[in-house]
Amino acid sequence: MHRYLDRLEKRAGNTASGKLLFNRYYSIKDLYWTILYTTAFGILAGFGNAFPGLQSSLADILYAFAQGFLNNTYLAIVINIFYARIINFLSNKGHFRYYGNILWAFVQLSFLAWHYFIGTENPAETMILPALLAFLLTNYHISKVRK
Repeated sequence: MHRYLDRLEKRAGNTASGKLLFNRYYSIKDLYWTILYTTAFGILAGFGNAFPGLQSSLADILYAFAQGFLNNTYLAIVINIFYARIINFLSNKGHFRYYGNILWAFVQLSFLAWHYFIGTENPAETMILPALLAFLLTNYHISKVRK
């Protein structure tokens, strides 16, 4: 996937809008990982929030899913822009996997605090699935960047 994104970035870099959007500070790879992280975490946060209420009505379950998804997505859009960029930046450093996992833990604590702050119904349950997926995606991202 990264080879395809490199080719796409070279083509986009020749256009005026491509030069503006994708430069030395932000790349198509960063955008790809941002969208992947944000979508996956939002969906799992919704499932995590809806899971405790499975004995409720369908409307309550859908409301809990939407609440977890939206509450996660607000912050995820902002954080994941930087998260993907930091992971790609750290790829040149020693102890890359160690620093990437410390970043993962810090971001998960930030999301948990965010869910408590905005009043998500089940903040801890909301974060269990996204935190596990984040760990897997972060380490997958690290493995892909390392190649």
